[in-house]
Amino acid sequence: MFIFQKKDAFCLPKEITNEYKFQKILYFYRSYIICQVTCLSTHSDCILKIYTSDTFSKKKYFVQTKLDNTNLILPIKHLHLRKKDYIFYLKERTLKDILYTQGMSLSDILSLGIDLIDAICELSEHNFFEADISPNNIYRNDNGHFCLGDLNLQKQKVPGTPPYLCLENKSSNSFIHNKTHTKKTFEKQMIYSIGKLLDTLCRLQKNFYTNDLQTLLKNAAPDNKIPEISSLREFKSLLHSHYLAHINSDKSLLLLHRDNHPLFQLKTLHIPKSVHTKRTIFLFFLVIISCIFFLFTLHNYHSTYLPEKPIITSKVLQTPVISPRPSPTNKNSNNKTMEINIQKQNIYSLSSVKSSISSAGAITCIYAGDNPCKNLQSISEFTNLQELYMNNNQITSISEIAKCTSLKILVLSYNKISDISALKELPLLEYLDISSNPDINKIDILSDLASLKFLNISNTNITKKQYRQLKNKLPDCDIIY
Repeated sequence: MFIFQKKDAFCLPKEITNEYKFQKILYFYRSYIICQVTCLSTHSDCILKIYTSDTFSKKKYFVQTKLDNTNLILPIKHLHLRKKDYIFYLKERTLKDILYTQGMSLSDILSLGIDLIDAICELSEHNFFEADISPNNIYRNDNGHFCLGDLNLQKQKVPGTPPYLCLENKSSNSFIHNKTHTKKTFEKQMIYSIGKLLDTLCRLQKNFYTNDLQTLLKNAAPDNKIPEISSLREFKSLLHSHYLAHINSDKSLLLLHRDNHPLFQLKTLHIPKSVHTKRTIFLFFLVIISCIFFLFTLHNYHSTYLPEKPIITSKVLQTPVISPRPSPTNKNSNNKTMEINIQKQNIYSLSSVKSSISSAGAITCIYAGDNPCKNLQSISEFTNLQELYMNNNQITSISEIAKCTSLKILVLSYNKISDISALKELPLLEYLDISSNPDINKIDILSDLASLKFLNISNTNITKKQYRQLKNKLPDCDIIY
């Protein structure tokens, strides 16, 4: 079987380089490679997946060519060259790009669920009972539709990505069995996966997680149970009812700030074939038996050829050598950065946090959301602080923040702040969220923050005139009003 190896020089065949320009490798695995290329004629970016011929499934590719691309990312071109299969896709905006740049409202999340249901129905109608519901596999095309991508083209089935994988699916290891039973099971599994994804997204923005929506998503993705919703059609109808109820009601946005957010730190679960499992078990027991035999042989050798007591010279007895005890090392001696996560700890003041830390100067990031703090007392002691998350507290004054001149990210949403004049002392500030502070009505000082790239001033007392003036003074800053 041919496999890709990283030490091999990577180059595309001449038949491809005549039409496409190679950009970069996105993913490297021994049976396939994913890279980005640019079409020389249209100058559009494409995703190229390269499979070895012994792992590529012609049957799955043939089914995908018959699917509708309204809610699915499908191949646009296929080449078979030198025992490899080259599959081309159009590059679309990812869910990660949307959450980090423009954000998503509750109606957008519900629309995502409806579009995913349409995508699963399309797969089910063509007897393609395999899909991986994961934040990393969701895109949005130019028509505004959310699409499911990364449809598997390998012969071996990839069941999904935890934690969006239904418990029934973890023991599944086949592509298609009896069609009637498989279709019903597949749709149940997808109801759970879609419900789990929507539940995860709504939990990131507390305004979205209403009691009615929480009940609906719990019925779709209950813990350790089969979904209580009977069909995809019923699930779509329920989501559509919530969509109509919230389309104009709430303007809050889910917008991510933290780099490498755990939402996207997921890995697809690969289930090996049963023959591989038996082979692994056999090799494991073989290694254990070999180790036992080696230890038994070594014991017999020592008991036969070595003396029972070691010979100790008088010199060693008179002058024993004592190795010096190593001195304890300081954890902060190598200047490593550290984070503090004190969310939902019922902390009333940062002074108590500072007193429990030996070196506040080593802290670069503090997560202190959902606490009853009323001010930022002692925040100036964290001299190297670069990220501060104090959302959903009871803060009324931020005067102490003026001394944290290294701050780059500051989140102060859902507080009781009225005066933000201290922010003019933060020249390095790039991301600022002061939304849902209804007493803020003056933002003139923000025009002095030349490094500002993102600003959220929604749900405040700021007028449209002030917003337009600030937008003119900060043309390179993305402002949410």
